Amino acid sequence: MDQFINELRSEGKYSFTLAEVRNQFEQSDEAIKKALQRLKKKKAIALVRNEFYVIVTPEYRSKGILPPSLFISELMKFLEKDYYVGLLNAASYYGAAHQQPQSFCVITMKPSLRNISSDNLKINFYIKKD
Repeated sequence: MDQFINELRSEGKYSFTLAEVRNQFEQSDEAIKKALQRLKKKKAIALVRNEFYVIVTPEYRSKGILPPSLFISELMKFLEKDYYVGLLNAASYYGAAHQQPQSFCVITMKPSLRNISSDNLKINFYIKKD
């Protein structure tokens, strides 16, 4: 499993899904889940959404999660939703935000998504009609 994660990082990827792991390894679901649990305990990966994992690089291990800007694209592809980064996050990319946003704001289409909130990660999803 460590080699699989290192290969993903060498390709520039910060995330993977449970389906990718199942395709890569011919192990039982129980064995795969135990291996992922061990990696989570070592803070090498983090579960963001059901079956969607983020690889936590060494420089972010103390925080426990990567910045959402590094994996939001892969997350939205996994959820099969069109999106754009909005509100204060968009302003911070252009240097117009006076403070660092405390949550990551994503604008998407209906149906609505539940917000992601944990100790060290907060992603809010907003709906736009058009």
